[in-house]
Amino acid sequence: ALGGKLYFFRIKFNGPGWNANRAGVRPLMNEVLKAGVVKKVSGFNNIVSLKELPRHSGEYFPALLYMTGTGQIQATDEDVKNLRDYLLNGGTLFADVSGGSFHEHFVQLMKRVFPAKPLQTIEYDHEIYRGGTMPYALVRGCPIYRKHGGAGPALGIWVGPRLSVFYSRGDLGSGWASAGIFQRRKRNVEQAFRMGVNITAYSLLYYKYTGS
Repeated sequence: ALGGKLYFFRIKFNGPGWNANRAGVRPLMNEVLKAGVVKKVSGFNNIVSLKELPRHSGEYFPALLYMTGTGQIQATDEDVKNLRDYLLNGGTLFADVSGGSFHEHFVQLMKRVFPAKPLQTIEYDHEIYRGGTMPYALVRGCPIYRKHGGAGPALGIWVGPRLSVFYSRGDLGSGWASAGIFQRRKRNVEQAFRMGVNITAYSLLYYKYTGS
């Protein structure tokens, strides 16, 4: 899927902040295009609920889903199943804390999605940070642009060898949304963009890969 078209979807859920840092998505997608990861982005703020997710199948199956928030994540058993099926079928979830109690609730959601697959620290030597197939080298792992509750190294869940859930605990979205505003933090913003570009590239490189 590298070099093709990207369908970028944000997950809408019942809970605060699901649409946080909305203004940061277009700048991120511009960086994805600039890095040559894809040739075209189909919409910059497409929205999908977990209930609607099964409708996006076949050629409309999104390689990447983006999720953020600031508090409770209300999800039915059907929602949880839909997200699990999406991940098992080769999709990637990119989650990013935007503040409040999101960390606590996201961890709880992942326990429901994969009871036997706990979130684990993504080591710095993982391909998403240092692989030759990624646009950028991030030798210190996922940057922390802004600290909120639960801040720390990025966490992930693997389906076979594929990193299917990437959870940033550093509010990367705030970095994208502040591009060109806080020049004194220009380096931090740059790193936030590079991480976002790498995650997008990884999701496309392993799009629908479910091998062992």
